Amino acid sequence: MHAKDPVSGPLAGIKVVDLTRGMPGAIATMLLADYGADVLKLQNPSGNLLESSAAFRVWNRSKKSVALDLSQPEDLRASLGLARDADVFLEAFRPGAAERLGVGYSAIKDADPGIIYCAISAFGSSGPWAHRHGYEGLVSAASGTMTDQVGVRDGPMFCSIPMASIGASMLALHGILASPHVRNICGIGQKVETSMYQGAMAIRSPILP
Repeated sequence: MHAKDPVSGPLAGIKVVDLTRGMPGAIATMLLADYGADVLKLQNPSGNLLESSAAFRVWNRSKKSVALDLSQPEDLRASLGLARDADVFLEAFRPGAAERLGVGYSAIKDADPGIIYCAISAFGSSGPWAHRHGYEGLVSAASGTMTDQVGVRDGPMFCSIPMASIGASMLALHGILASPHVRNICGIGQKVETSMYQGAMAIRSPILP
């Protein structure tokens, strides 16, 4: 990833720390960066399997990056320091994982009470499916998206458009952009939550018969 040349935009001056790994967070912060936000991607030193794809390079355009291993105390302190200087912090772990790593909402809020903390999960933070993997196909099947596809046979079909991921990125973006208005009024940040399942349903609902 390469940092962009300084440009103006409606989000110029907004600092974002992106601790997400998959598509939903990457697309959300890609759009924030496109509109002028300063986005810093926190990467695992061991790498990301998606890095070899052309899509990964598109989603992470215009972002700076730094490799931090959150299991190391020095790197964890560094991540909290970056959050302290940021306006927005995103993570996309399964529920409870960020807290175990030391970057849950309470820890980040302690570092910066004004932070806007966005958590993106597969099926939400509670319920019987909360800890299931956030695979696009699994979420699409659970949401009924696959039953909408017309194919060469009867029964559910895979959708070529990753609607769950795209939908989650749009919901995350809406929540993030609305939160500064609240902060401007009361002076404190807040936690914004969404899921791939919610994203799939948000896109699917208007096209239901």
